[in-house]
Amino acid sequence: MELIRYEHGRAPFLRGGELDFVNRALRRAELDHPELTSTFELYFHALEESLGLRLPRRDFAEGEVLAAYWAGA
Repeated sequence: MELIRYEHGRAPFLRGGELDFVNRALRRAELDHPELTSTFELYFHALEESLGLRLPRRDFAEGEVLAAYWAGA
């Protein structure tokens, strides 16, 4: 999954498509956390909440995450 462009209040993925759950999670994050103004911060928060993840925030901030692979690939 790659986040190329995301605008606050707009769904980045096709509605009704395979990634629509991310659209819904983003909207929930926008409504629940108006203090989050960075679109990347909202996006990662939505991923964490919808998928039950804890992402390596420091590694992202420091540029240490080079690639990610789908499990089982």
